[in-house]
Amino acid sequence: MTIRVATDGKIAGASLYGIQKRYENEKYYVYIVSILRENSTVPSFIFRRYSEFSELNQKLAILYPQARTLNLRSGPLVGRTHVKQVAEKRKNELDVFLRHLFSMPAEISLCDLVYTFFHPSLRDEKDAHLAHKSVKLKSKLSDFLLFISVTRGPILFILSKSF
Repeated sequence: MTIRVATDGKIAGASLYGIQKRYENEKYYVYIVSILRENSTVPSFIFRRYSEFSELNQKLAILYPQARTLNLRSGPLVGRTHVKQVAEKRKNELDVFLRHLFSMPAEISLCDLVYTFFHPSLRDEKDAHLAHKSVKLKSKLSDFLLFISVTRGPILFILSKSF
């Protein structure tokens, strides 16, 4: 199924939201990407492995020679015992990749391949509630911290009342 800007709405921003550890025969990590579309205030979340980003990168380089500047390292992990450290390092690479991808000319950043990749899959819809809970918790926590910094009230009292 091909997804287009017209069917999903233009992506106003995509940023790396976090990393999540998973197990299927072995431990691996998925990267959570927060996607905000024009005319929407609520982000959607997709969960992708690094290998999926690498495949997108390779396909874009084949279709659009100017997309070859989007560099992601490909290949298997070296030292499977340090999977978390590698995932954290790749998080920074993916953050740069996302910023660069959406700053590319429209023929690349708005192409069907990009929109299909960033369209929520069934897997994403199944796991989205985890990301939404995190967003709500972060929002409540930032509101709470802002309240404390403004009022300088007794923290223990606020904790017992708010939580």
